Amino acid sequence: MKNYNDLIRLVRDTGARESNRTGIDTLTLPGEMLKFDTRDGFPATTSKKLAFDPVKGELIGFMRGYTSAAQFRALGCRVWNQNANENEAWLKNPHRKGVDDLGPVYGSQWRNWPSFKQLDENAPLHLVEKIKADNWEEIGDYHFADQHRVFYKHTDQLANALHDVRHNSQSRRILVSAWNPAVMDQVALPACHVLFQFLPRSDGTLHMTVIMRSVDMFLGAPFNIASYALLLELFAKWSDRTAATLTMFLSDVHIYVNHLDQVEEMLSRTPFDPPELDVVVPVGAAIMSLDELVLGIEPNDIQLLNYKHHPAIKAPMAV
Repeated sequence: MKNYNDLIRLVRDTGARESNRTGIDTLTLPGEMLKFDTRDGFPATTSKKLAFDPVKGELIGFMRGYTSAAQFRALGCRVWNQNANENEAWLKNPHRKGVDDLGPVYGSQWRNWPSFKQLDENAPLHLVEKIKADNWEEIGDYHFADQHRVFYKHTDQLANALHDVRHNSQSRRILVSAWNPAVMDQVALPACHVLFQFLPRSDGTLHMTVIMRSVDMFLGAPFNIASYALLLELFAKWSDRTAATLTMFLSDVHIYVNHLDQVEEMLSRTPFDPPELDVVVPVGAAIMSLDELVLGIEPNDIQLLNYKHHPAIKAPMAV
């Protein structure tokens, strides 16, 4: 995690002070990158303890399409509690359904992206039949410009990605997006990590890139790095591949000013060697459906081995 420590030090030393929606200023840099080779060890912070149990619970919840803080808590992840129940703007939002509701956050977009097709009213019958055969449901006569026939279905981006990693390994189109402009006003927190891409290679490796629009370097980044490294490992194991590099492209890279003392403490410590990741994989995982895999996996199936670390450092989360 030397590159993580180097980047947070760079933000501390050279970041410009900026205000933001939370009311807590940040030191920020525009546009940075982090890269990890997971074959050299799992990228967990060692200068402070990584809260790996919430990482596991959150990712499993995302993969199951969860939209409630209660569902995440049942998996050992409490990081969504404040956004669900203490975010003043969300509490006033008419789309909020009640206690613990988060709206259609990450997992909902990964697994249930709302999709539409629009056709001219004179579209040929064979085209309409093909669309219906692909499980698109006609939902009515909606007049969008000259488009009169509208079809709808939920797109399971994550299941499509696993299928393509397994069966379309030359593809450069294996992407999953969490940034849906149509629902930005319906979620407790618009996605920070907005897009990821799997890159299978002919040598049997699997690589991943991630784009993040906003990165809280002290609290959020270690969590996000571990989460995507874990997702990369799971998809590699579920497709008989070897997890390789994780590259993260970071847009607004910042440290909250009320985290600066914690950053100083972390950077004063000498890092340890990275741990190893151990995941229980069921027999036949490479031919199982995504639903079978994500409903079958539990947090206890995922462990860090030989994880030597300094003590945790607490810091308040800006909501």
